[in-house]
Amino acid sequence: MMVFCAELSLLRTGRYWRALPGDFPKWRTVHARDRAQRLKCVLDHGRTERQEHGYDWFEGL
Repeated sequence: MMVFCAELSLLRTGRYWRALPGDFPKWRTVHARDRAQRLKCVLDHGRTERQEHGYDWFEGL
């Protein structure tokens, strides 16, 4: 939950990752989790798009 609050703080203030207040987790932890979540969203979106258009990379294997 603290990582989520840290991300909201960054979005709200426009601060840099390393400028997180001391009561939040380390900036590397917040950054890594944010990056992983963004990548998951991109991959999920791509998979949904392929399925909606009838493409599946498993076809032909």
